[in-house]
Amino acid sequence: MATKRNYKKEYAEFQGTSAQKKKRAGNNNARRKLTRTGAVKKGDGKDVHHKDGNTKNNKRSNLAVVCSFSPDPDSESWVDFADITEDMAVGWVKACPQITVADIEASIANQIKESKTPSVIAEIPWA
Repeated sequence: MATKRNYKKEYAEFQGTSAQKKKRAGNNNARRKLTRTGAVKKGDGKDVHHKDGNTKNNKRSNLAVVCSFSPDPDSESWVDFADITEDMAVGWVKACPQITVADIEASIANQIKESKTPSVIAEIPWA
């Protein structure tokens, strides 16, 4: 039998530390910022992601809206990867209520821009 989760201990040892409080505050600020722009709203199933992983960097260019998807391989509608067509993939994305075509187009435009003019250039340690 599984032991009961001790939330007070968890908070005291991890969530209540000053570092975690600052990280959570950064995440909350990022979500609040994108809520004001209309990119996300409460209960929409979207998450706000810091592209560089730094929760202190809440510049708009560092924030991305992501939509999670967890397929069920036991479902009747399951399709093997090799059998997926472009039309099927486009249809699935368009049917996702948490994301719009404008979101996808903006994301693709940002990816193209980033590939042409990277904001971070990785240095090779042996160069």
